[in-house]
Amino acid sequence: MSHWEKQSPCTVEEFTTYLLEADSYITREQVLLKTIDSFGYDTYFFGGLPDEDVGSEIKATIVKSNCDKEFEAEYKKRNSHRYDSVAAHCLRSKEPLLWSAIPELEIGKPKFQALTELVQSYGYYVGVCIPLWTPQRLYTFGVSFAKRHNEEFIQHDEFFERHQETLKAISYLYFSQIDM
Repeated sequence: MSHWEKQSPCTVEEFTTYLLEADSYITREQVLLKTIDSFGYDTYFFGGLPDEDVGSEIKATIVKSNCDKEFEAEYKKRNSHRYDSVAAHCLRSKEPLLWSAIPELEIGKPKFQALTELVQSYGYYVGVCIPLWTPQRLYTFGVSFAKRHNEEFIQHDEFFERHQETLKAISYLYFSQIDM
């Protein structure tokens, strides 16, 4: 029985096998989408920032994603990356950030509130960002996985805590292959 017929999260070994069998960008992305679906996620956002900009203002936007294209266009139009604390964390930290753990200080800021409303208006409620630090790269990368349905943060966060090492490994394996 293939993994996709099972109801459990994909293992790193299964993911690696499927990824190595994929013969094109499209089939590799299908492997990623099926894998994150096995963890309950349906969307990924991948972005990068030149290393010399890591300590300064974030200039990066979404580089690759399967998110709603209207959402992505609106995110870019509003220059949301300038006040997106999830993106800032993902590009400046080494530890994952659960969306439920966004600092309280951000919540009251009008621009962040507008971003939260935009994100939720497209159905993105819960998720996690995973920094993708790699040595000797010109860019610092990060990926967010999101669910397009409203789930309790506690349920999501407990599930992520149990599977974070697998999700981090899968993220590194997949996104280290991306060419900018």
